[in-house]
Amino acid sequence: LYGVALAVAAGAMLKGPAILVAPFAIAVDAFFWRKALSGIRARHWTGALAVTLLVVGPWHMAILAAHGGAFFREYFIQQIVHRTDSVIDASTGGPLYYAVALVHGAFPWSILAAFSVARLFWLRKRLPAGSKQLRTQSVDPLFWSLIAVTLVLYTLVSTKHAWYIAPVFPALAIESGRLLAELLPRHQRLRLGVAAVLAFALVFTFARVAVRQGDHSSNEIAQMAMLTRTAESHSASPLLVLAGAGENTQADVPTVVFYSHRTATSIVLPQSTESLAIALASNGGREAILSNETIPALSNCCTIHAFAHNELFTYARISLTHTSKRP
Repeated sequence: LYGVALAVAAGAMLKGPAILVAPFAIAVDAFFWRKALSGIRARHWTGALAVTLLVVGPWHMAILAAHGGAFFREYFIQQIVHRTDSVIDASTGGPLYYAVALVHGAFPWSILAAFSVARLFWLRKRLPAGSKQLRTQSVDPLFWSLIAVTLVLYTLVSTKHAWYIAPVFPALAIESGRLLAELLPRHQRLRLGVAAVLAFALVFTFARVAVRQGDHSSNEIAQMAMLTRTAESHSASPLLVLAGAGENTQADVPTVVFYSHRTATSIVLPQSTESLAIALASNGGREAILSNETIPALSNCCTIHAFAHNELFTYARISLTHTSKRP
């Protein structure tokens, strides 16, 4: 339990409250499949909570003391509350958004998920609750608990991005592999079918790569990102990626990170003006890749020294003007 608490605390320092899917999945597995939660004493729960707070508390308290209400509004209200109850980054979808993303992202192996889930519940009916045999029958409820918790929690969040469910894909791959490992040795036709699907998938993937010209916006931002490279990109300060309200920024940060060899932070204006003010005030200016649509608004409060530009983006160094208020 204490090891889980340390892992959750470390994850919280990297991804904030998003790490809660992990302990929730463990709790679902322990309660629904293992029937093991009743064996953990209350003092152990209290100790685990204390360990978590001991790791995550100091940094949050220090940043809160340094930036006060701006940090609270951006970190808790904007990034957690508003992403949950409203749409940010112009990205949303219906209740099947992540189901479609899962089927598409893991295809063709996602079609095995239905068979694996059916097998999981069939085994649960055959075997007693908490039986160790359940984990020796080519299925592990912990991975399916992680998949279910991730899909349910993020379906309830109004702002939706396909990468929110990234933890699902390793779990799905493991469970699909376990099912195939059990079935393939006993069924020659299935082996031939899987080999055929693999061959088709490889040919199809290479064909898509060969004919794909790329998304215009991604190509434009990649061009700017390559210009930001330095001899010491790994130690350079993070880039800011500034986009306007209503622009789709789902691919911007991964594209910038890949082509610049630097870390990057996305800020959508005007919703995240507090984040921009903090970033510029604490560093005396930052290198940024700006959507050209944001430049007129930024010109009122910031000094923009442009290095290069194309049709959609500008690579520049921006800083707050001495006489301006926060953007």
